[in-house]
Amino acid sequence: ADPKEAAFRIHHERIDLLPGTRLLLCTDGVHAVLGETELWRLFDPALDPEAQVRIWHEAVLRRGAPDNFSLVLCEWGEAS
Repeated sequence: ADPKEAAFRIHHERIDLLPGTRLLLCTDGVHAVLGETELWRLFDPALDPEAQVRIWHEAVLRRGAPDNFSLVLCEWGEAS
């Protein structure tokens, strides 16, 4: 959280995730640089999650990464 941000709120939502679903968790340092359109443009469902994260990571760095950033891509598998 940004201590300078007075309107900070935690947003949450419940969803059902099916096998094969991928969920991207990222900070504003990723979203502010790439934006939703670019994130989708660079998304390749054929890539494994680690390779996909590298694509986005490199794209943020190429654009100068003016802020720190984190991203995690989770993929749900079959229930055991």
